[in-house]
Amino acid sequence: MRTSNKLIITAFIITILAMIIRDEQLKAVYLTKSYLNPLKDFTTLDIKDFTAIDNNSAGIANVKIVKGPYKVMVLNDAKDFVHITRENGRLEINAIFKKDDGAHSSYFNDRWVYVSCPGITDLKLDSRYVVGNKMSIDTTTKRHWGHSTLQGFNLDSLYLSMDNGCILQLDSNNIRTLKADVAMNTASNSSLEIKKTNNIAKAFFNIQNNGNLNLYSAIPDLSYTLSDSATLSLTGNVANRAKK
Repeated sequence: MRTSNKLIITAFIITILAMIIRDEQLKAVYLTKSYLNPLKDFTTLDIKDFTAIDNNSAGIANVKIVKGPYKVMVLNDAKDFVHITRENGRLEINAIFKKDDGAHSSYFNDRWVYVSCPGITDLKLDSRYVVGNKMSIDTTTKRHWGHSTLQGFNLDSLYLSMDNGCILQLDSNNIRTLKADVAMNTASNSSLEIKKTNNIAKAFFNIQNNGNLNLYSAIPDLSYTLSDSATLSLTGNVANRAKK
């Protein structure tokens, strides 16, 4: 048999064996049903008893916040970069990259942090993170990097503060009174989206600089202020009930 034919047969056998091994690996994952757990790649931290959250690096460290028992989880691949602490009843999230080697740019698409808590009164988002020994500030939003989410809460009141290039989505919340200050710093491009699944009785939105408010949920008692460069997007039924 020619050497070339032997090589082809060998390559074919190796390929078949690799496919069999891969098939067995996928079968093992299926049997454990670990693929059904979206948090299987997260580690739980021993942090609880907080009513406010400061995500100082929201432009890069996206967080999902849901109603439930206290639980704080961080993506395993991000444990070296995401620093989470609690101080005076506030949960603080910061992204710190020890080296300025460009590695941080490969993590933008990941949901880094998962937080569950019984309630929340104050949520502050910013877009500052440390690379090497320097503070970096993203003033523009980059939607392909993802967004943070607040979901499933029943609240008497909530205060939101958003600055620089961060995105927050409210989903399936019941809030009696909501106040939000968005994009307060010069050149800030923060974006707040209120999905139609929310039920909000009263809200005041202060949208400054290049901030964005996308409002898809009708609010009976709605008022807002906009800077000349801010953007407000309303659906028809929301616009009909809005007052400035």
